[in-house]
Amino acid sequence: MLGILIGIAAIVTLVSLGQGIKKDIEGQLNQFNPRTVYIIPSNFGSGGGDMFSSGMVLKGVLYSKDADKIATVPGVESVANTIARQYTTVTYKGETLQTEVDGVPANIFRQVTNVEIAKGRFLVGGERGVAVIGSNIANKHFKKKVDTNSQIEIGDKKFRVVGIIDSGSQSSFASYDNVILISLDDGRELFASLVPKDQVSAMFVLVKEKFDVDAVGTKIEAKLRQSHKVKKGDEDFSVITPKFIKDQVGTIMNLLTLFLGAIAAVSLIVGGIGIANTMFMAVMERTTEIGILKAIGATDGLIVTLFLIESGILSFIGGAMGVALSLILNFLLGLLGVSTYLTPDLLFGALGFSFVIGLASGYFPAKNAAGINIITALRYE
Repeated sequence: MLGILIGIAAIVTLVSLGQGIKKDIEGQLNQFNPRTVYIIPSNFGSGGGDMFSSGMVLKGVLYSKDADKIATVPGVESVANTIARQYTTVTYKGETLQTEVDGVPANIFRQVTNVEIAKGRFLVGGERGVAVIGSNIANKHFKKKVDTNSQIEIGDKKFRVVGIIDSGSQSSFASYDNVILISLDDGRELFASLVPKDQVSAMFVLVKEKFDVDAVGTKIEAKLRQSHKVKKGDEDFSVITPKFIKDQVGTIMNLLTLFLGAIAAVSLIVGGIGIANTMFMAVMERTTEIGILKAIGATDGLIVTLFLIESGILSFIGGAMGVALSLILNFLLGLLGVSTYLTPDLLFGALGFSFVIGLASGYFPAKNAAGINIITALRYE
């Protein structure tokens, strides 16, 4: 019972933890603009990069003319090109920092993202030499806080901070807490040696209301394949919709939950072996009792049933105690700020599973009991 208790408690707690993490991520994804499509010059399907890897290598190329063609796709409201370069040197009052700087079109960018300004304002179209910085850059990375109207140096060019992004602002799967946003023209000038004039690092596409975002994403893929002269499956770009991100996250979290559950299942196996051992001992201790039952007409099937029910009840009690322990553990995790997600299906499924483990563990001892010879059993001491 102790083995089953530990196994069930571990499985329920770990699975609820995995589901809690999944729910948290889905909740964050729901904050994104559901009408936004994100395009990058890399193909996940052909090993061109991993969307959850900070060191993703972008193997393709996106052009400014691609944005013009995407704008003609039915359902597209606007397209925003961006110029991005990670680990750019930023200097403030003699201190340096390596962080990401993005060149964005001011008038369109806020339409297609959920970037909120905590202090100051956002970029204005046609404005040069100004920057909007992430909350961590403003408050954590330098000894002195960076405020609005502060002067920072990006590369070898000076910029005036006009706004600070609200903590937690995100778009697609990118957080802006550690990002600096400058105008697209400043980005082109700053990264001229890295990104040629006719190329862009990524695109944000805003889909019109009442249009199916995934359907529009499929049309964008077809338009880009035509523009890049590539066949389906050979794309040098990825069109990322909210559904694509959720599916990717869901697949990874389901594998993680399965992995955690498999680890915890080892305790159940140990518990099952313990129950089988207990039932074998019970058969030996009650051999005379089994002989008497057979002598008064008990069938082999009845004896098997009696022992199976006993082993199932032993395991069920252990499972019920394990579920109770998991509820306590989930409560404690909640107090620590760790998200968990318990469902009735998980709890009742764990109880049923524990009973099945008991039946499986007691099967061979039950068969052994039913096969005892009546005469031998009655003479057993």
